[in-house]
Amino acid sequence: GIANFKIAAIALWPVGRRVVSVETAQAAREANARRRFE
Repeated sequence: GIANFKIAAIALWPVGRRVVSVETAQAAREANARRRFE
């Protein structure tokens, strides 16, 4: 069920991700949103 998805997400979480500051993450989200709506 849903619990399995949560476990999988936790198990896969660090893969392909970097720990960044809140400001960096916010800037990345804004840039991504701009590209998506162009």
